[in-house]
Order: sequence, then structure tokens, then C-alpha cells
Amino acid sequence: MALRVVSTETVKILVSGDVKGQFKKLFSSVDKVNKKAGPFAALFCVGQFFGATGETDELLPYLEGSKTIPVPTYFIYGNEISSSGIAELLGHRMEAGGELCPNLTFLGRQGIKEISGLSVCFLSGRYDDESYREPKKSLEGDSIDTCYHESEVDELIAKASESFVVGHDILLTSEWGQGFHRLLPLEASIPMHGPLERAGSPAVARLASEADFRYHFVGTLNVHYQLAPFQNKVHSTRLYGMGALGNAGKVKAMQGFSVPPVKTAPRSAFAEEKEKATLNPYTRAPTAHGEADEEEVPEAPHTEEDYNVQNISAPGESMQCSVQSILGNAAAKFDVEDAGAGGPQAPNARVFGAMSQAQAKQLHDEQAAAEAEAREMAEAAKAPKRVSLYQFNQPKPKGKRGGNSPKRVKW
Repeated sequence: MALRVVSTETVKILVSGDVKGQFKKLFSSVDKVNKKAGPFAALFCVGQFFGATGETDELLPYLEGSKTIPVPTYFIYGNEISSSGIAELLGHRMEAGGELCPNLTFLGRQGIKEISGLSVCFLSGRYDDESYREPKKSLEGDSIDTCYHESEVDELIAKASESFVVGHDILLTSEWGQGFHRLLPLEASIPMHGPLERAGSPAVARLASEADFRYHFVGTLNVHYQLAPFQNKVHSTRLYGMGALGNAGKVKAMQGFSVPPVKTAPRSAFAEEKEKATLNPYTRAPTAHGEADEEEVPEAPHTEEDYNVQNISAPGESMQCSVQSILGNAAAKFDVEDAGAGGPQAPNARVFGAMSQAQAKQLHDEQAAAEAEAREMAEAAKAPKRVSLYQFNQPKPKGKRGGNSPKRVKW
């Protein structure tokens, strides 16, 4: 049973994956959802916010005031290609962020801001191994630096770590943290360019392991993903991956949450919540320089029922994963989750975070033994029945034909 954190208030928010310049579709969808299930205090967008070539044409009606944005919207950028359009739009807001028009705010390259009573940490951009350790670029004119640097991550970790008592409500990054695969179901695989172990950003993994966040929202991979809560130093973190807006595979791209602010949550619940959470997947993630931690941490023996996953990134591509989906084909359905209670679970699904590691291992071993026994019984049933010679010598009961002819055995 998921732990319910009691709070005197909750904040209703929306989270969207990659927008990719489809601003009309985004704000039209948000308007419908807000009228149906709102009001929402904020919309957070992760992943690639602008189009592939940096086009901003669909934003013009909102920037000029001929159209309005229904919910205060906050975004970071992801793996956009640097363009004059984006550089001109962000302008002096490139570093610290700022409002572009009513209800549309760029958060900035990195930082912490309080939004509607929630402590929100964010990191814009993408990881690049070659430029990560280089000094941050000072760009002007028609280009932006879409890669973050080690100095920026160091600065954000230092600021986020100052709140060591309660941590923060939300972490927004466009990339996944490298090492998240350790909490995947044993049978799962996700289509990636390269090994799954190298997927994601080592810098994001470091950020997510050295500071404490209740919720971590990511985009970029066009996969709707919900991991079981995992431990941080203070309480536990829930990781949600969001699909891209308008994707061909109908992956869920927008989701609502009712979040109890961490600053008003009872401190007594933190220890219990942490105890019931699973291992932190980033504990032994490779560093930003490709080095692995020496300490070996046992991987959690999860099964496919512990997660809710919906994929696909393009027609014809398959996740090749026996993971239960709670979304089905109802891509248009909008769910507002009670984030304080861990959200709704899939039918017949177990919450791994509510079990201890010993209990989970025992359950996993029992399931494996039961499956092995079932396979043996199935094989035995298929094997031909062996009949001893003794059976041929037994007298046949007298009937119409009579006699003591040997019993015929069908092989």
C-alpha cells in the first residue's frame, strides 16, 4: 500500500513532455483540461520545447496578445538546435529566465524557484561529454549554448543541498539520469541508440542523487514512465517520464498531479516513506567523466508488475517489453493523480516501494520457483506415457470379444 502523506494543502499542476514547437496544440489541450479538471496552478514543460529548427512562429499570437495562455506555464529547453529565433526570443532572459508574455515563463539555465508554494529545481539543456568540463560559453547574437556545464551543475547542487531538512518538491530536467535502468523490470528493454546502461545523463544522475526531490519529471525519450518511489537522503523520489506532444504512438504526453508541498508535509512521514522506498538507482551510476563508483549496490529484483509504461516513439517500433500499461489506447484520457498518495496503480499491480528489499527478494525467488515448477509440470505432461511390460501380461476383462489378449497401448 502506498504511503499517503497528509498535508493541509495540495497544489494541482500539469506536466508536459516535449512540445517541439506545437504551442497551439499545447495550449488548446491545456485549456480543455483546465476547464474539466482545474483550476491548475502551473504547467511545467520538460524536454524539447521549441521545434527542431528553432521555429517560434506559433508563439507569435500569444506574444502579441491576440491569444491568451490559460495556465501559468514554465519551461526549460532540452536538445534544441541553437537558432537565431530562440536566441532572439529569450534574449536577456537566457541565463536567469523571465516572462516572455503573460503566463509564459522561461525558468532559465539552472536554478531553484518557488512556484505556487512549490520548491522547483531545474536544469535546462543536454549533456555533452566533450564540452561538459569546459567553461560555460558566453554567447551573443543568433546562438545559444544548449549544453550545460559542470560548473552549472555544481552550482545547482550546492544551492539544492542547502535545504537538507526537507528537500525540494520538484526537479525538472529534459534528460533522464544515467542509471535509471537499474529499476527496470528484469524482462524490460527500451529501444535506445546504444547500450541501455549508458542511456541518460551522468550529470543528471549526480544531481538527482546528491540533492533531495519528491518528484523528478523528464522528457526527451518519448516514453511515459512511472518508477516506484526510490530513496533519497531525506525521503523518497518519484520519477516520471513524459511522452512528446502529438506523437504518432499515442504515448501519454501530459499528466496532472495534486502535490502536497514538502514544506508543509509532516516530518514524521519522511522516515517511514524512505524506509518503504526502493534503492536509489543512481547510487552507483557512472560519474560525469565516465567512471563508475567502486561500491557495489545490489540491484532491486523488480518484476514487470511494479511499473506502468507506455511507449512507442514511432510507428512500427516496439518496446519489446512485457510491462503492464495503464494507458491502453485511451491517449486522450486525462488523469489527475493524487501525488501525495503515490498516484493510482495499475489493476492488480503491486507497489514495490511499499516492500522491504528482503520481502521483495523473497517474493521474486518464490515467483521464480513457482514458474520453474510450472514449466517442469508442463514438460512432463507433454512426454509420452511409459508402460511397463507387466501391463501386457494382465488379463483383459471379459466382454463381447472375451479372451485374455494383451492390452493395446497407444504410444
